Amino acid sequence: MKKFLLLFLAFAVVGCGSGATDNVSPKKQEVGVPMAMKEKKKKIGFTQLELDSGSVQWTGRGVGKKHVGTVELRSAYLDIAAELMEAEFEIDMKTIKSDSKGLDSHLKGKDFFDVGRHSVARLFVNKAVPKSPGMYQLTGYLTIKGERRGLSFPAKIFETEDGKLVTQAKFSIDRTRWGITYGSGSFFDDLGDKLIKDAVEFEVEVVFKESVFDE
Repeated sequence: MKKFLLLFLAFAVVGCGSGATDNVSPKKQEVGVPMAMKEKKKKIGFTQLELDSGSVQWTGRGVGKKHVGTVELRSAYLDIAAELMEAEFEIDMKTIKSDSKGLDSHLKGKDFFDVGRHSVARLFVNKAVPKSPGMYQLTGYLTIKGERRGLSFPAKIFETEDGKLVTQAKFSIDRTRWGITYGSGSFFDDLGDKLIKDAVEFEVEVVFKESVFDE
C-alpha cells in the first residue's frame, strides 16, 4: 500500500546525497535533466503515475482588495524510481476564471497571460528534498508565456488508503519574473488604487494513480 511513498523517499534520499542545490539554472535543467532521464528510463524500472484529479486555486491582491479564482490542469504525470524522479504538470490557461466575469477576459488578454498565443503553462519538477514527515521541498521550473524560470516550494505528499498519491502545496510567485508587469508598482509609478501586487498565491492539490509505463 505504501510502495509509492517508499519509492519517493528512496529518490529523495539519493537526491540529498548527490550534493545538488536549489541554485541550478533553469537552462541546465531544461537541456540536461530531461534527456538524461529519457536514457535512464530505458534501463531503470519506473513506476509511472498519471493524473487522477487536480485543482488549482489562485489569489491576486491589489490595494484594499483581492480576487480569487481557478485554473484547470490539462495533464500531469509523475515518474518515480530509486535514482530518479520527474514530474510535469500542464495548466490550461484558457480555463482561468476569477470571481469577476469582467476580469476573466482581461486575464486571458495580452496584459496578463495572453492565452491566444500561450494557452498552456508548464511546471516541471526534478528534485524533492524531505524536510519533515510527509513534507518535501520541490524544485524545478515553471514556464508561463514562453518564459521559463526556476521555482522551489514546499509540498505535502502522502498516499491514500486506495493507493493513490496526493500532492498538496501552497506557494506564491512573483508574476513579473514571467513578464507579467501590468499594474506592478515595481515597473510603474503613481498607480494609486490601480496597483496590483506582484505576488500571486496558489493552492494546489493533485491526485495521481498508477499507470503502465510505455518504453
